[in-house]
Amino acid sequence: MYTFLILIVFLMIISFLAKLIDRLMCYNYFNDENKLKTIYKKKKIMTKVEYDFYNKIKVLEPKYKVIPQINLAAIINKENNNRYYTDLFRNIDFAIFDVNLQEVLLLIELNDETHQQKKKEKARL
Repeated sequence: MYTFLILIVFLMIISFLAKLIDRLMCYNYFNDENKLKTIYKKKKIMTKVEYDFYNKIKVLEPKYKVIPQINLAAIINKENNNRYYTDLFRNIDFAIFDVNLQEVLLLIELNDETHQQKKKEKARL
């Protein structure tokens, strides 16, 4: 009888933990007012302007590697000052590498209208 009671309590705890984990996975608790579900939606890796430009520069690919949307922190190391290391956590539109992906040869940042929209959004915040 005592074992049966322990088993019931154990199952109740497991059930409670499963519900708690489910809630934590499904809800965004940063918004305490509505407890809205966090929704993830896939998006394109490049804007139309960036994709058109990529189609023009990918002719380099037999000799070089063209990598779109690469994070600066992946290719640049800040050695003399670790303050504000987060300034490297932004993406550059394109990086041109040697064929073995060992040497960065060129970084390209396009200044199209989508970049202006991002600046306006940041200014609004």
